[in-house]
Amino acid sequence: MIQEEIVSSRFGLRYLALAIWVFIFVCNTTQAQPVSPSRGLMIRPTWKPLQSGDSSSGLGEFGGWGSVFHGFNSASDAFGWGIDIGVAIELYRWSQVSSLTGISDMELTANTKNDIHFHPRGGIWEEGLLYTHRAESYDWQIGYLHRCRHDVDNGENGEYTQSPLERLLIYGSLISRFYFDPIYLGPHLGVDPQQPKEAQIKPWIAGDLYVIREDYRQPGIDTGFGANYKNILFTLSAGANVTLARLGSGVVYSHGGIGVTAFGTGGSFFKKFSTIKSVSLDGNVELGLTVEGNAAIFDVYLGYQGMSDDGTNPLPQSSKFFLLGIRLRAPSLVL
Repeated sequence: MIQEEIVSSRFGLRYLALAIWVFIFVCNTTQAQPVSPSRGLMIRPTWKPLQSGDSSSGLGEFGGWGSVFHGFNSASDAFGWGIDIGVAIELYRWSQVSSLTGISDMELTANTKNDIHFHPRGGIWEEGLLYTHRAESYDWQIGYLHRCRHDVDNGENGEYTQSPLERLLIYGSLISRFYFDPIYLGPHLGVDPQQPKEAQIKPWIAGDLYVIREDYRQPGIDTGFGANYKNILFTLSAGANVTLARLGSGVVYSHGGIGVTAFGTGGSFFKKFSTIKSVSLDGNVELGLTVEGNAAIFDVYLGYQGMSDDGTNPLPQSSKFFLLGIRLRAPSLVL
């Protein structure tokens, strides 16, 4: 009787997890917040065992990734192409419970408005330190991420008659992440050790508190129009990585997230937090096939992104678009 109740309870968890995932997918939602090159990835330790007798280790793990995608029908074709590359290195590990990781990555965005259908228009950089602590059933992560966006190759817009269009964004945040252990979605939800544990959901929740904020626009426009990064306060987001099924030597997966970003009023740091003037809803979803080799993991995927402000235009614009991409990533640190 007790075993039946346990199985029934776990089936309830499965349906709850699936219901949450459907909700995220329907909300056109991959990690949600202002544009970040590492969106859609989880940078966290894989907790590989240390060498025998070691209680700590420096420069123990190294990981990286690179991807390219083609976007379809983004606003102003700003995300006609996206190329990103990044590295993560575990600077220090304390046993199997604590880790300090440094990351550095960038993304180049391009539209298709030239003869070769690849016109670079923006670069986004990100650097940060992440401290991760391993608890019984989740990883808790805190740290700082610094991001900035600069225009690229925009001089041809009225080059000899007026200043080119420009938008410079700087947004650094104190972050907190919770990465939970997998919930198995098979018939027995992991109760039967003989049952293959292919289908699983790995949920996460996150928060960003922005402490450095800049939004420079050329030409100058009413700063009250649209989302102004000078007044960005925080982002609360949630999502999951779902392993759906095995297909030959590959695995069909999906991941996605949805986030709410709050903006305050002008003035001092504390005054900005006194009133929430507006909120935005952002996110994306990705469905793909991943194949793991000895040296790297290869993903091919179809995605959809919804941005309330894509950060590319002096006059803020929302953008919703599909994309098709490929990605290579290391077997460690980059999930």
